[in-house]
Amino acid sequence: MNKHDMRIHIRDQFKNKSQLQLSSASQKIYHHLFDWYGWENATNIVITMSTDNEIDTLPIIEKGWQERKNMAVPRVDPINRKLHFYKITAVEDT
Repeated sequence: MNKHDMRIHIRDQFKNKSQLQLSSASQKIYHHLFDWYGWENATNIVITMSTDNEIDTLPIIEKGWQERKNMAVPRVDPINRKLHFYKITAVEDT
């Protein structure tokens, strides 16, 4: 399965989950992420902003801020087709 097909497959799985199932899955992911040594040792975190039917990434961003981590989001420059990373310090930055 290539990257494109995998993204479609995962997106379809999330579309079929209820809000309760999505919330439960989110909590499990948060728990594992925040207990992971990589999270504990990181000072810089790059994360995408979630959209509908995805794990909500805002709690991850907020936890990073609470722990004084540098939080950044990627954005694509469509003209140059380059990926740039922008530090965010408030929800309004997203």
